[in-house]
Amino acid sequence: IGLPGWVGVALAVGKPAMWQQCSRQLRPGARRVLRACQPELFSPLGTWTPLGARGVADRINGVSPTVQFERFFEAPTMDADQVVQTLGHLVQEQSSDIHLLSALSGRFRAHAEEFFPPQIEELLGGFASLGYTDENLLRGLEGRIQDLASDASPRRVVRLLRYGSALQLQPQAWLVHALPSLERHMPNFREGLPSVLAYLNALRWCDEELNELLLTQGFIVAEDLGDAFLARLLEAWSRFGQYDEEVQDRLEQLAKQVSGSDGELGQDVRDGLNVLAGLLRCSAASKQKRPSAVALELEEQLTARLRGAGCKEAAHALSWMRRLSLRSAPLWKACSDAVELALKEPAFVRDALPDAVHSLASTSSLDESE
Repeated sequence: IGLPGWVGVALAVGKPAMWQQCSRQLRPGARRVLRACQPELFSPLGTWTPLGARGVADRINGVSPTVQFERFFEAPTMDADQVVQTLGHLVQEQSSDIHLLSALSGRFRAHAEEFFPPQIEELLGGFASLGYTDENLLRGLEGRIQDLASDASPRRVVRLLRYGSALQLQPQAWLVHALPSLERHMPNFREGLPSVLAYLNALRWCDEELNELLLTQGFIVAEDLGDAFLARLLEAWSRFGQYDEEVQDRLEQLAKQVSGSDGELGQDVRDGLNVLAGLLRCSAASKQKRPSAVALELEEQLTARLRGAGCKEAAHALSWMRRLSLRSAPLWKACSDAVELALKEPAFVRDALPDAVHSLASTSSLDESE
């Protein structure tokens, strides 16, 4: 029928505007032949139906190929506000366009001096939400980290640690400039102390003196924040594989409170798991190199609780065990039995089963036969 070659390209790409332009330039006879061969491409209202399943995720998110191309085309010339705004749109869309993300990080590195500290912080948060990092992002941050961290507030310091650990940025390039602000604001830290310890551990940054200062500040504020906070603090500190007799004593005292149903630590199973994880790590770092009797007793109590718990609490505990990297054969068995019984519930299978299977695979012990 004498169709131009670019008509087939337009059909393959599947862009509505391009197909409408192509169809207007076809001779009437060719249009009738296309209607007969592919009637699903046309409708009485003149709407367009996409071919195949190309770009299903983009159509679900409502992002047209035209918008994607415009973003990529304009990325090298965007100003700081446009880069941050575009990155915010990508976070909302949960985009996985690595080419566009690479272009945005390259723009940041090339003109990092144009970004204000709040914009850099927002940009790091966007990349952390999408899980994307590259050399351009690290070098751009390295050039501006002194301006970003010199007069940073305590919240900004914590956010920098969070984004840096999520992106796994090399700490030697930026963390050394953020630590003075962290130490300067030490008396102002309260609820965020466990998170600070966890972020430093995720960055593989082990400074015993800094850890001791954070632990001491945690002991001071724990009198006001309660035992649940203390359990989170000691669990985060225990990730560094160090042994401290005072930490061991406090963990054993918390373990005795977990067994009490009326206590603060007896309400949420996550508090008990935090205490157990801290006890097991401290025991591994001690001279005995084996779990203490208090840790084994707490493990039995948590196992009994999970055996009588519902599927939601068991799945919640299993997810928390994965977060703590806590491997316990009795707890794993109790959670796996609960998940197996919950397979009869369609809502659990639909909403919680994938995460439960992931958690079971992540926390299984090497000696676990089932």
